[in-house]
Amino acid sequence: MQILTKLKKNIINIPGWKTNRKIIVIESDDWGSIRMPNKSIYNESNNNGLNPDKSPYTRFDTLANADDLNLLFSLLRKFKDKFGNHPVFTANVVVCNPDFRKIKESNYNTYFYESFLNTLDNYYPNEKIFDIWKKGINEKLFTPQFHGREHVNANQWLFALRNNNPFLKQAFDLNYWGIPEFLYKNETKLNLQATYDALDLSETIFHKNSIKEGLEVFEQIFGYKSETFIPNNFIFDKEIIKNTLLDAGVHSLQGMKYHKQPFYDSPKRITKRRYLGLEEGMVSLVRNVYFEPSQEISKLNVVQNCIKGIENAFYWNKPAIISAHRLNFISSINIKNRDENLKLLEEVFLKIQNKWGDIEFMDSAKLSRIIWDKE
Repeated sequence: MQILTKLKKNIINIPGWKTNRKIIVIESDDWGSIRMPNKSIYNESNNNGLNPDKSPYTRFDTLANADDLNLLFSLLRKFKDKFGNHPVFTANVVVCNPDFRKIKESNYNTYFYESFLNTLDNYYPNEKIFDIWKKGINEKLFTPQFHGREHVNANQWLFALRNNNPFLKQAFDLNYWGIPEFLYKNETKLNLQATYDALDLSETIFHKNSIKEGLEVFEQIFGYKSETFIPNNFIFDKEIIKNTLLDAGVHSLQGMKYHKQPFYDSPKRITKRRYLGLEEGMVSLVRNVYFEPSQEISKLNVVQNCIKGIENAFYWNKPAIISAHRLNFISSINIKNRDENLKLLEEVFLKIQNKWGDIEFMDSAKLSRIIWDKE
């Protein structure tokens, strides 16, 4: 059993593109996307039977406030690589959120959305959050890339609302949607977090338009095109790559070791193994290290396991691509969540600094350009 476990930990790093450079990339999903709105609504959701404690995302995650961002950036500034670069978060951004008022006015028949900049202003009207984002971007601590127009499967969500799922209706009236899957699975058959999953092939038209519009909004907000994309929950139709992403200038897919196809009318989901390197006309970036303490029952081995993952990547001449979702750094619902996890992240950087003198910190877009041999 130990040999099998060790093999599984190594197999992700054996095939594919290789380098002697000790590159570290941190990919962090969900920036810009709503989750649990605030502590008050969290408490109300508990009282209403919406079970927010069943998922770490509803237990901890919401839009980052000013303190969350400032403390994260302060930590990143403490460390440098051999070129003087700080660790940088590839911040994968959901650029829009549902417009609950307009959706309700349509009797749940039409999906409407607003820019996440509007959502930031509604959540934290006096904190000038996006100015802090821009400061992190200018200091190369925070590099936004595209994670979707929205982080909800809009078609399935509206279908369940029209069918009067009581739990989704309660959450809707509190201006969120991300309740545990078991509360709505009878209606949707899909996880609502998986934006591009589908039961019918016709839904891909909506998904393609969503991606195209989302990439346009991304460029309007940040002033540059996103070079990479990670689909929510990493479920999407591979034809979207050919017909939508490449035309829009996206040349790299971030993600996990498996690509999952939508169900459509199949009883079983098709999955395909992914490896680092060029694949189907794009660069595949595959996460091989994890820093996800908010998703762990015990945090005792979080730092040790992260360092072991980096060691394993370097042993096989691979960059270390670390998964570190936004929820690990959020305090509005539970301040201990952020503070404890920042201490753990600092421990990771201290160990990296002491163990390797030739580290290179970079974002996902730069790594993909290196793999393309464009840098």
